[in-house]
Amino acid sequence: MDRHPRGETVSTRRQFLAAAGLSLAGAAMAQSAADKLHVADEIYPGAFKVGEPVLPPLPYDYNALEPRIDELTLHLHHDKHHKGYVDGFIQQLKALRRMREEGSFEQIEQAEQKLAFHGAGHFLHCVYWASMAPESRRGNPSTDLAREIDADFGSRDAFLKQLERAAATVEGSGWALLGWSIPARRLVIMQVRNHQYATMWSEIPLMAVDVWEHAYYKKYGNERGQYLGNFMQVIDWGGISRRFEAVKSVLG
Repeated sequence: MDRHPRGETVSTRRQFLAAAGLSLAGAAMAQSAADKLHVADEIYPGAFKVGEPVLPPLPYDYNALEPRIDELTLHLHHDKHHKGYVDGFIQQLKALRRMREEGSFEQIEQAEQKLAFHGAGHFLHCVYWASMAPESRRGNPSTDLAREIDADFGSRDAFLKQLERAAATVEGSGWALLGWSIPARRLVIMQVRNHQYATMWSEIPLMAVDVWEHAYYKKYGNERGQYLGNFMQVIDWGGISRRFEAVKSVLG
């Protein structure tokens, strides 16, 4: 199964390295680097281009999630709110470069705080878009992911209930995430408030539920529960499975 649009490029690179007479160890190292880039692309799809943050296009049409997630909300959410995070991220990266060039860091605290806020917002939105899909592409959890969900939560139904409740009870604006805990080697659900402070050093996000008001107010008003019930119906199980498998392939 072709799981990555650049899979053919990776294969070609391996053939080139072999033809160039590089050692097997060197070829293996290059392939390892390609695998790591593949994992990064799976977790945060389209987040960076040539080392700079960019606004990735939605992986589906703006009306593809109707009627559960409406077209107007996706336009505003993606084109305005997510773009604002990307613009702020870029602005603070430039500010830090100027500080380094000038050797003056009086504004470092403010820049670092804004960088964390906009950067976290950008990364989490990349995961959020990739957590949903049109009906024709949603699929089901892979065998490995389904087995892990059963082992860590008891059943898929129990997992969904816990995730929905975690998202419903985040105080104020925030997120609920499904992540892979590196030290615990298991799936975990996390509530995220003030995302600039929630780095979660040991958890890799596989799925994100945005419960900031701009994610649902146009259609659902202040009925967060209705939005969450509909979000649960557009989960991209195929995409989440690919991210899970990509992370496990690197971390074991």
